Amino acid sequence: MRTLNPGARSQVGSGAPGTDASAAPTSWLDVRGLWGFMLLTSFLPSDLSWPEDRTELALTDGSWASRLPLIIMLGWSMWLWVRSPTRVWTPDWTVAPWLAALVGWVGLTLLWSPLPDASFKSWLRLVLTLLVATVLAHGYRGRMLDFLSDGLLVLMLVLVPSIAVALLKPGVGLESVAGIEGSWRGITAQKNTLGLAAALAAASYFVLLLTRPRDTLAKWWMAAVAVVCLLGSRSSTSLAMTVLISGIFWLFYRQHLNSFAWLSRLFLAFVLLIMTYVYLYFMWHSQLPTWNGFVGSVAQWFGKGADLSGRADIWPLVWSEIEKHPWLGLGYAAFWRGEGSASQYIADVLYWAPTTAHNGYIDLINEVGLVGLLLFMALCVAQLARIASLHKRQRVEASVHLALLVPFLLWNFSETSAVNAYMPLQFVIWCSLLMAQTADHPRTASA
Repeated sequence: MRTLNPGARSQVGSGAPGTDASAAPTSWLDVRGLWGFMLLTSFLPSDLSWPEDRTELALTDGSWASRLPLIIMLGWSMWLWVRSPTRVWTPDWTVAPWLAALVGWVGLTLLWSPLPDASFKSWLRLVLTLLVATVLAHGYRGRMLDFLSDGLLVLMLVLVPSIAVALLKPGVGLESVAGIEGSWRGITAQKNTLGLAAALAAASYFVLLLTRPRDTLAKWWMAAVAVVCLLGSRSSTSLAMTVLISGIFWLFYRQHLNSFAWLSRLFLAFVLLIMTYVYLYFMWHSQLPTWNGFVGSVAQWFGKGADLSGRADIWPLVWSEIEKHPWLGLGYAAFWRGEGSASQYIADVLYWAPTTAHNGYIDLINEVGLVGLLLFMALCVAQLARIASLHKRQRVEASVHLALLVPFLLWNFSETSAVNAYMPLQFVIWCSLLMAQTADHPRTASA
């Protein structure tokens, strides 16, 4: 009987104990297949259809097409868990209580949700997704590079067809919405989803290039595919994600944290950068920069307006709803439900119907209140503490987890992924969070 371990490919510089480079990897029917299936289906449209008019994302979660992938993954996870000879997992108590409290609080909001059925379905999906992520964390424990390598291969199944569809069938593969028309979306639901897939692929390639250069150089075409899709999607957020993940990993992978002197230098460099910006802004505009002026100038660097592609128009409207229930929230996944739902007034004001606030923290406060936001922040702080502890023993492993977490937290200032049961980036973060807890656990050799 074999374990959930997806193979014992060595991790250069990881410091992972017990690595057996001679062990053969498992087949794609095991945990690698589960990870690949989850990653692939998370980037495809929820209803698994590709009509030429995709101006609206699917807002309901009741179709069998959207349920089937999760049902398959749940059955797959149970099969792997039963077959594993090491099913006992003791969680790291730095993180586990906060994760349990967050999920419990999200479930508690069903009691006052105006759409309890929709909230329950989304909460149940969140719980089942975490169970799948737990199985993946158990199987990939201590092997984050293998997790990235397998994920990179699967992302090619999204990116390569997306290039073909964008070039050969532009009615399906290109956006037609005013303001973003011509941007690639490929076989995904929208351009930012394609951009995210490309960003994860490009950043994964960079990480693997630093840690496994001999094997990764031969896969140069994967980097080329990722860059083409990244540019085609015209997603500045995804471009920033690529730079952040790669840069943070390089910084912490190359830097041994024997002291915090280098952090002081980094902080001073940041302060100097801010002072230089303020000075140049004052010299150019004869006034100190305001928040709108700062946002506008930064947005111009990415070819955006000061309204951040309409996001600044949405946020005040959502805040007016938050003021009605700041601490408890409206109810999990009960706001953005399409025509006739609580978010209808936003569509009436804007004359178009957004499907999120394009800010994960605003959406989080709106749906689960400030209590939910505080629990989410506590979970992230606990994860950072766990990563800091792990970095002393497994530098590569900890650097990858940090390089995923920090950009994810920044990503949520412009996109909604935090505690969202349907977003691929949140699922990757769930896996990373749980894998950081299992990184020190002993691994049983395949039998």
